[in-house]
Order: sequence, then C-alpha cells, then structure tokens
Amino acid sequence: MCGIAGFSGFPVVAAQHQPVLDQMVAELRHRGPDEGGFLLGARAAIGMRRLSIIDVSGGRQPIINEDGTLAIVFNGEIYNHAELRARLVAKGHRFKTQSDTEVILHLYEDEKNRTPEFLNGMFAFAIVDLNHENLFLARDRFGEKPLFYFEGRNGGIVFASEFRALSKHPDCPRELNWESVALYLRHEFVPSPATLVVGIHRLEPGAWLSLEGGRVKKDAYWSIHGGPSEEKGLAAAELDQFVTEAVRSRMVSDVPVGAFLSGGLDSSLVVSRMAQLQQAPIKAFCIGFEDKTFDESSHARLAARTLGVDLETEILSARSVVESLPAVLDAMDMPVADASFIPTYFVSRLAARWGKVVLSGDGGDEVFGGYPTCQAHWWAEKLPPGVLRLCGRAGSMLPVRHTNFSTRFKLERFAAGAGLPWAERHCEWMSSFSRSQVSILLGERLSNKPDPVLKWMRSLPSAEGLNNVLYSDQRFYLGENLLAKVDYASMAHSLEVRAPFLDHRLAERANAAPWNVKFNAFEGKLPLRALARKILPPSLAGRAKKGFGIPLARWLTAEMRPIAEDFFSRKSLCDSGLVEPNFPIRLWQEHLSGKADHRKPLWALLALLAWRRRLSKG
Repeated sequence: MCGIAGFSGFPVVAAQHQPVLDQMVAELRHRGPDEGGFLLGARAAIGMRRLSIIDVSGGRQPIINEDGTLAIVFNGEIYNHAELRARLVAKGHRFKTQSDTEVILHLYEDEKNRTPEFLNGMFAFAIVDLNHENLFLARDRFGEKPLFYFEGRNGGIVFASEFRALSKHPDCPRELNWESVALYLRHEFVPSPATLVVGIHRLEPGAWLSLEGGRVKKDAYWSIHGGPSEEKGLAAAELDQFVTEAVRSRMVSDVPVGAFLSGGLDSSLVVSRMAQLQQAPIKAFCIGFEDKTFDESSHARLAARTLGVDLETEILSARSVVESLPAVLDAMDMPVADASFIPTYFVSRLAARWGKVVLSGDGGDEVFGGYPTCQAHWWAEKLPPGVLRLCGRAGSMLPVRHTNFSTRFKLERFAAGAGLPWAERHCEWMSSFSRSQVSILLGERLSNKPDPVLKWMRSLPSAEGLNNVLYSDQRFYLGENLLAKVDYASMAHSLEVRAPFLDHRLAERANAAPWNVKFNAFEGKLPLRALARKILPPSLAGRAKKGFGIPLARWLTAEMRPIAEDFFSRKSLCDSGLVEPNFPIRLWQEHLSGKADHRKPLWALLALLAWRRRLSKG
C-alpha cells in the first residue's frame, strides 16, 4: 500500500471534501499503475493510493463492512492476517475480499481499541464509524509506517501518511516549530509526537488515537521495554526459530518477494532463511561504490554465491548521484539527517524495476547491539579519565581522512562523550551538533525546555544497564530516523520493504535477555553471530559492522560541491530563516580546506535546508 489520507468531524458537505481529498491523495506520490479509492460523507472523508500486494485484484480500498457502518483505509502489511481471518470466520464474520485490510476491519468490530494488539505487521490505518462519526487511528509498534495528523480549527482530525499530503488541506498549520528544529539539529530527528511544524503531530509508534463525540483520546498499546530483563541466554536454535518464522510470515505475498543484500550479517541471515523457505532462487539487490573503502558489493556477491541467490548490483558513481540529487532530496517527506538515505534511495529504485516487495536486515543492530557505540559505552565506563582525555588528544593529532569511519573520527567522537552520564554520552555520539553548537545556530530561538529525548532515556530503569542503550536505539535512532529513511526512499519508488528483525515477538524475546548476552566489550550481535556461524561462511559470519556509508565527505568537495555551495552560501542561509549563517559557512570552509571532516553536520543541515526550501515554495 502506498498511503492514506482523510479527515473526520468537519461540518462540511461531501462536495467540499472532494477537491481537498483529491489533492491530499495526489501527494501520496504513487508511481505505478495501482488504484486509489475514496469515501465521502457529510462529516468524514477518507482516501488512499494502493500498492496492491495482498489480494491484488479484490482488495481495493476503502473497504466497508457488511452493514455499512464502518470503513477503513490501511497502509502496510499484516503478516498474521490468515490466522486472524480463520478465527473471525469461526466466530461468524463474513468476508468479501481476501485482503489483510478487511481482516483489520472485522477485528475492530470485536476488539475496538484493542485491535492493534492482535496485529503482527507494519501498519498505519484509519477506521471511520459512519453512524457515530467516530475515528480510530493506529500505528505499528516500531513505527515502520508513518501517520501525521492535526486537529482542525472547527474540530475533527485531518490525517495522512505524508506531511506533504497533509499540507494540501487548507487548514494545515505552517508555522515552524523552533523547539523541533533544535531537536533535529541536536539528535538528527524530531521525536514523535512532534514535527517541524507547530500543530502537526505524528502518532507515536505503538499507539492509537480515537475521536469520539468530538473528544480526542490517545494511548499506547505496546512498549519497547515491556519489563525487566530475564537472566537467560538466547541459544542459536531458539533464535533460528524466531528468525525463520519472522522471515516466513514476511514472504506471504501475491507478488514475488526479493531482498536487499549488502553482505553484512543481518541481510545475509535474512536471505539465508528466505532461500531455505523458497525453492526458486531469491532475487536480491545491492548498491556498491567506486570508492573501495565504502564498497560492500564483493561481500554481497560472496553471500549470493554461498546462498544461491540471483544478485543484481549497481555501482554508484558521484556523477550519477549528483544527477539524481534533486529527486533524492524531494523524496524526503521530512528531512533525513542520515546520508545513507542516498544509497537507500538508489537500491530501492533498483529493486522496484523488478518488483514490489523486498525483505531487509533493518533492526538487527538495534535489537541485538550491533553498533560500535555499544562497545564504546562499555569502555567509557571502565577506562580512567586520563585515558579518555588521551583518546581525544590522539585523535586530534591524526590527519583528516575522508574514508569510512576514520580512526580520527572514532577517537574524537569517543572522547567527546566518554566522560558524560550514559544518556548524554549516547546523544553526543549519535548527534551532528552539540547543544552549544545548536545554540550558535539558532540564537535566541533556542528554548530552554527540557529535552524530551533525554527525559525518556533517563526514565529507563537503571537496573537494565546497557540494555537501555538498545531500548533508546530502537525507540529513537530506528523508530524516528532509519525507518522514516527507508519508508521515504522505498515509497518514492512504490516498493514495500519488510523487516523480519522487527517482528515484535523476536524483538521482545531479545529485549528480555540481559545486555551481555547480546554484546560485550569487543563484539556485538553475539546471538546472531552464533547462528550465522552455523549457516554462513566465516568471512560473512565474522564481519565487523560497516554501516551503509557513502563517500559523502569527498563528494562534497568535488562533484557535489556546486549543490552544497548553493545551500551554504550566505544568501541561501539568510533566505532560509532557519539558522545563523556564520557557523555553517565556517563548517563548509573547514571541510573544503581539508582542515576537518564535517560530512555529518553538513548533510544534516543540507537536508533541513532543502526541506525548508521546498516548504517555502508551497
């Protein structure tokens, strides 16, 4: 599915709904031939553009129940829809389609607000009660599918899968939220329910919202840290069962299912289970780079040969990226500070030329502790202060290099946060700008309100220890950043990306294990590595975390320089009205001269400035 839009509770007639809903649905950016649908009433209107995957010919939306009292639009996939359908049929429910959408609607007839608790999938859906003029919205547990909304001036709710669709409504707010701008600069994302615009919200992952009798109610139905960890390990055989079942459920489709394959541990494990479950060769896709320090395509080819996978690879040149950069930036519904958005966009484009659905390894790092920050936290709490200071001095003495995660970059980042409490330390390591730098960028517009990200992190139980790092990565870095990146990049090409490691049963089991079962001072993802050693060659099972990096530092000084200079010119910075210009100009000049590697803050700013420029043009 490609997106939903609608509004409920407004005292307008159907004829007034149509033009606004047409504009909102048009902005859901569907690229292919699949259909859209509308439902118009006196006080409610819903519509969608569908990427048809389950019940391709019969699952057109909106779907209305038997007695005409409820209607639904739905974006995503429900992986346990067959099991739920069987239970509902046994209870007397009658279906007219084979779609997973209709399963949600009948489930709501029985369970009402508890409906999302029964769903295994990625989803954002809206159900309208046509008799009582009520509305129910829900979003999946990790936030794989987006859902924006605002409360109208005359009451009611306006909602959409995309901010740009929402902006087509005449009542849509336009004022920048400066607190959110500061949070974006500090953390590289805006934590839901906030957005960069005052009055526009995102429904949080694992939450639902209802409008009943003119009153709005919101509640969470799932939490990442559902309870204290248990003192037990996670054996390879047990983990294999969880992973295999998660992959199996995500291969259910009425169209072919492919995969992203980087050659890393997570994607290789997913593809290995796909190959085990399907007799026909799996089709997989990979992006490589001319710069060998960033290129992983050789590892992907090795994994493909080992697993018997048909791999298609595209090697990106700086020129091809620059030529497509306007389209890449336009695909961001909200700014994405992670430059891996670029290769994600291109690998999605590559896969979409073949089909509609792929599986990915997303979530493996956040659930099982795959990032080097996990080891860095361990060492920061063990090393004496003098050694921590020495790391910073040693890093500053090394030459600036534009390679992937240079030694200087790692030492300087480690030293910048090592002496702080764990929550502040983690934010420092993951951010583009320090709080003092954000103050310089925003000046008097920076508020003194408490940081909601730090507040959430500090609220975690101290007894969980370094598990709290994983909870935070799942809630914020994954939930607010990476999943938005994947959704924007894939939906720009009408491609659906499914992530087995985000099966909530698998994640709950992993989150219940102590942190030292998942990573130690030298290595991460210990349970996944134990499983991989049984089914993958040592060169793949033992690979260190590399990340989806790109040669951005060098591109900025060469092929991408004209575009960057446009955004970082004094005139463009002043026209944007976003940040004080002197500091970004200094960062840009230091990067050009080779004095420093500022790829991370420069891309975060460029993405924000590009979004602001598009917003100002309407």
